[in-house]
Amino acid sequence: MLYPAVATFRVTFDDSDDLIGQFQLDQLLVNETRWIILNLRPTSSSDEVIATGSSSSPTLRVKIRMEGPYRIEIAALLKTSEAYFSNIDKLSGSSQHIVQSMASLPAKFPSAKYLLVPAIPMAAFVVVASPVLLGLLAL
Repeated sequence: MLYPAVATFRVTFDDSDDLIGQFQLDQLLVNETRWIILNLRPTSSSDEVIATGSSSSPTLRVKIRMEGPYRIEIAALLKTSEAYFSNIDKLSGSSQHIVQSMASLPAKFPSAKYLLVPAIPMAAFVVVASPVLLGLLAL
């Protein structure tokens, strides 16, 4: 339990008794917004049900947010992840221009498809010669 305290909300009317509603703060998470609905009861009766003609008691809907710093470890993790994703966003934004320019390269060099013909024998020579070259380098 981070905050074992109880928050009390008081609704004041001009001609009647005040109504109160209570909420345990240990149900809240830090820096998270939450809607709560409180059942209100008169201040004069501690645990009695309101004796009116209707069977429902008045309610109060409250939007509540507990503000505060995170623990040191969690704050460091959050800052690290924010910096990481910020850098990834910058990198992806700048790399789009590079990828688009590389995609247009085959259109600029239509004869590039003819470079594959001499590349196949060259690749076969590298595959055959690599064990010999590695054996010579190992000596």
